[in-house]
Parts: sequence; structure tokens; C-alpha cells
Amino acid sequence: MGEPEADDEGEGDILFQNYPSGVVDFAMVACIVFMLLGVPGNVSTIAALIKSKIQSATAVFIINLSVSDLMLCCFNLPLAASLFGHRRWLHGHILCILFPFFRYGLVAVSLFTVLAITLNRYVMIAHPTHYSTLYEGRSLFVMVSMTWLGPFACLIPTLFGRWGKFGLDKDIGSCSILPVDEQSPKVRHFFGHASSDDEMSPSATRICFLQEFLFVVAFALPCLVIIVCYARIFFIARTAERNSRRHLDAGKNAKSEEAKKPSVAGAGATYVIVQVEDSSSLAKATGTDTSCDDDDSGIHLGTGPPRSLVLSPPPLSLPSIPSASTPSPEPIDRGTAFSLSSMKRRASRYRRGSIRSGLSSKDIRLLKMILTIFIAFLVCYLPITIVKALGKEKDLPVITILGYLFIYLTTCINPLIYVAMSSEYRLAYKNLLTCRSETSSN
Repeated sequence: MGEPEADDEGEGDILFQNYPSGVVDFAMVACIVFMLLGVPGNVSTIAALIKSKIQSATAVFIINLSVSDLMLCCFNLPLAASLFGHRRWLHGHILCILFPFFRYGLVAVSLFTVLAITLNRYVMIAHPTHYSTLYEGRSLFVMVSMTWLGPFACLIPTLFGRWGKFGLDKDIGSCSILPVDEQSPKVRHFFGHASSDDEMSPSATRICFLQEFLFVVAFALPCLVIIVCYARIFFIARTAERNSRRHLDAGKNAKSEEAKKPSVAGAGATYVIVQVEDSSSLAKATGTDTSCDDDDSGIHLGTGPPRSLVLSPPPLSLPSIPSASTPSPEPIDRGTAFSLSSMKRRASRYRRGSIRSGLSSKDIRLLKMILTIFIAFLVCYLPITIVKALGKEKDLPVITILGYLFIYLTTCINPLIYVAMSSEYRLAYKNLLTCRSETSSN
């Protein structure tokens, strides 16, 4: 794995000499605070979800995200706090290799896990018929495994001295990726931006390619997929909302028109009005399966007109014959009668708030929480991404340090989002603290 004796020469040297002392001290304190918040926060999240037995793919991915954040808290944050506090690397060559290896890898694991959660919600909403097949036990295990294998597999060549090597970069004051033939490269390059007029060595060129490759595969591409999925979910929700409103308006208009019709008794009429208040009553009365009105996800898309039902004269035991105290029904078109009943059911569900923008209220809350996690992740990685894209780590020392602090902030911010935005996760934390156990499914 590279040349240890060459790398060791730089370890122990004073770092951050051109950085404001107050900023470096603040970075040390921030790392300690993040560690003190992140470790109990993520441990509590993992324990609460396991104890509450929340049976959903989303809960599995949330646990996976918490494990990744917990590892970053326990391994990288103590080393980072020591680095900022002592202004030098005191932990040897092996840890200087593992420090960037786990930092890059765990960051990518977190982003890929957020991507997996977003795809899970997208499949639930856009393709509910495939959900149970895609997210059964074995498939879920493969997905979780890939969130770990993919990011770390991309770093294996660098770990063994191919595509650069891990070591101490005194220019930025941290262990990072170095060219193989240079201890501390003067040439820093990202997306075609060089920080000096020196000719780039072949090794430095490979580092540039590696940085660009990792940026695209482990950051830009997942972010793009997440944005596309949310755009698609928003489109589906808007379409469902419009269809629901259209059906409600049609039902109101049909009911209004029916009320205006004069009552005419038809001799020998064989029409039968079946008052149906829910799908189970209809199934019992007619033997007709009405479960397609609502899929298993609790999402009503309402993409077609109300279905009509023609009933033949019923047997005497049919429980819908009006009582003696009720006036005999007038011959009303049977399709209209059933359509109005269907509209009544849909309007009732809409008023109860079980459907909002085509999604259940639980889906909406969960989507908001996941979107907040993604936005927080994006904001936290934006400063260091911009600095690296411009190749300005040395020229912008304050922003560089703050950029790394924002990365470490992600380790403790997610549990706060869970508590603030999800009643289900608040209940899980409460059950953990009160030693109670409940089972919930998504």
C-alpha cells in the first residue's frame, strides 16, 4: 500500500500554519460536540427501531443510515478532533490511510442509503403492484449490501496504491488521496482546474480522474436520481389530486342533476337500488371484488371514470330491500345510483384526510422527512464540493475547514430530523425510553 517511509516523513509536522487559529480551535470543539450528539443519537435510533419492530423497508434503510453515521462518529470524529487540536497528525501511517478511506466510503454509504429510501418511496407510489416483489427479504438484503459494497469497492484500488494512495496532504492539513509519486502534491486538480502552472504528472492526472469518477458515481449521479424520483412523485401526486377533484365534482353534479328529475313511478319496474357504503358491503351483496379502488399502498389514483354495475333482480334474502316504513324507491338508473354511491365513498375518504394529493397522510409525512434528510445532506456537502471543484483548498482555508465540519454535522443531524418530523419515530424513541414494545408496519 504505497511507500510508508515516505509518508511518515510528513506525519508529526505542524499543520494549519496559514489557517486562522480561532477557526481551527472551533473545528476541534465542533467535532467533539458532533461526536457527543451523534453517538447517542444514532445508537438510540437503531435501538428504538429494532425494539419497536417497525416492519418496513424504510425502517431497514434508516437503520443502515444510522449505522453509517455512527461509524463516522466513532472513528473519524475523534481523529479529526485530535488533528485540529494538536495541529498535527499523531496517529501513525495506518490510521492516516484508514481515515480518508472510511470518510469517503461512509459518506457515499449515507448518500446511497438516502437514494435507496427515495427509490423505495417511488416504487411504493408509482409502481405499487411491484412493491412486495422488489422489497421482500432477500432483495432488501441485497440492496442494503450494495449500499456498502459499491462505495468501498471504488476505493479498493487507492487502498492498494493504484489510482493514487491514501496519505497525509499537508496542503489541506488532513489525510486524503495523494499521487503515488509525490508526498504532498503541488498540483491540485479537479474538473480541469489546476492550482499551479506545473505540468501535471501521470500520477496526478490519474488522481484527477479518480476524483472526478468518485464525484460523479458517489455524489452527482445519486443526487440526480433522487431529484428525478421526487419530480416524478410530485407529478403523480398532482395528477392524482386533479383526478380526485374531478371525480368529486362529477359526483356532486350527478347528484344535483338527479335531484332535479321528477319522480315517475314505473309500472312493473325491476330496478333495484343497492345502498353501498363500503367495498366490503358491495362484495357481500353482489360477489363483486371492488378492491381495485384502493391499492395496497393506500394510494387512490382515480385515473378512470366511476364504474357502473347492472344488477339482476335479487333473491328475497338480499339485505337491501327497503323497510315498510320507507317509501318505495322510484326507478332510477342503476349505473347512476352506483356511481353516486362510489362518489360518496371517495368523497368521504378525501374529507377524512386519508387521501391528500393522491397520497396517504403517512406517505406525505415520510416523503417530507426523506426530502429534508436529502436537502440537509446536499447543503452539508455543498461547501466542500465547491472548494474542491475550484481547486481552492489552500486559498480558502476557512471555507475548507467549515466544509469538513458540515460533512461531520451530518452524523448527528439525522436523528434530530426523525424526532422533529415523524410521529412514528417519536413513538419508537418513547417506547425505548419507557421499555415498551409495539409492532408497526408500513
